[in-house]
Amino acid sequence: MRRRRLRYTKMLDRNDIKEMKSIIPDFEVMGAFNPGACGVDGGYVLFLRVPEAPRSRVEKGSRYQPIYCSPRFEFEDGRIKLDGDKPKVAVDEFTLRRDCRLDDERGIHLNDDTYRLPTISFIRRAWSPDGRSIEKIEEGLAIPASSLTMHEEYGLEDPKIVRMEGKTPKRIDPEGNKYGEKEYVVSSVAPSSTHGIVTVFRETDDLRNFSKPWIVTLPECKDTFPFPEKINGRYWEVARPSKGSLTKKQSIYLGYSDDLGSWGGFRVLMSCRDGCFDSDGIGPSAPAIKTERGWLIIYHGVRNKIYRNGVVLMDDKLRITARSRRPLFERRRFDDDETPGITFVSAAALEDGGNRPENKTLRVFGGEGDKYPFSAEIPLSDVFDSLEYFDKREYHAATPTMA
Repeated sequence: MRRRRLRYTKMLDRNDIKEMKSIIPDFEVMGAFNPGACGVDGGYVLFLRVPEAPRSRVEKGSRYQPIYCSPRFEFEDGRIKLDGDKPKVAVDEFTLRRDCRLDDERGIHLNDDTYRLPTISFIRRAWSPDGRSIEKIEEGLAIPASSLTMHEEYGLEDPKIVRMEGKTPKRIDPEGNKYGEKEYVVSSVAPSSTHGIVTVFRETDDLRNFSKPWIVTLPECKDTFPFPEKINGRYWEVARPSKGSLTKKQSIYLGYSDDLGSWGGFRVLMSCRDGCFDSDGIGPSAPAIKTERGWLIIYHGVRNKIYRNGVVLMDDKLRITARSRRPLFERRRFDDDETPGITFVSAAALEDGGNRPENKTLRVFGGEGDKYPFSAEIPLSDVFDSLEYFDKREYHAATPTMA
């Protein structure tokens, strides 16, 4: 296999993060990463995940019994409380040993075996003129606070933007809400201490005005997004349930729908592999892209708490025809303010190769160290060359035929 020609760009640095204004008073911005992305007007609209935390989170308690803060939105009768156009936030406090044990720097593990987040996440809209740099980050919320539901108690995480082929189908949900005739579907993870973690979809025509969100997975399920078009007469999504009581590993599932609203028919698409970069955990990362060799999806794999990213190819019946044996995207060096070992691709796009299709470039966006956004580009031919291909007997056995 020839050497991969990967170009990597960090899109923001620590000074950029420090200059970002927080949405909540007396909070501070802790990072901007895992963007959803979509090509628009020659550039890219980015939806950044921006976590905020109370400024006082390290000033309370004592050296031996520090207090950890977990912010959350306030709701009443299922509706978010607002202060003008901003959401009201409550801060729960947990004392080390008495209430919690801190064995994970990314979160707070309570003594009753539940988990709380030290930050609350918003989605902020940004503009990249070239896919390599960020020219502007808007100060307001990309998705308004008034549209948040009780399932989004801890904010919105890891948004993904999918431009649908044609318009979304018309439908009316059981509550009488009307949907359809929109160009984009935006997915995001919705965490709640009461209802668990689910994924919600929203429709939009302009990436500014959104429909009411609807739930597309059962708890506990993340990293879910739809394919951009119908395949054999149905809409399809990929989803990743969290680890269960019988296994510490995960699998990626496929499900289908006739209207983007009700989902079912789930089956396993792919699972962890012993001895590989995805031996301990797995999940879809960037929405599917249609190529001349089939559907391409970038996914993340975890081994020894290190996140790396690979690629899987599927045919028109959504059977796996090729998969990365080695990671395609990873970072080995991290800044001192980043969480080491986390490289998470969250969006991808094909950039035109002009008159020569073989010159197409795969551009990816993601987050490094749960802190900063990055962009990377690699020739699509190098991606294809990096994969391990299966013959029909192998992939028929690995992925059941479409229902």
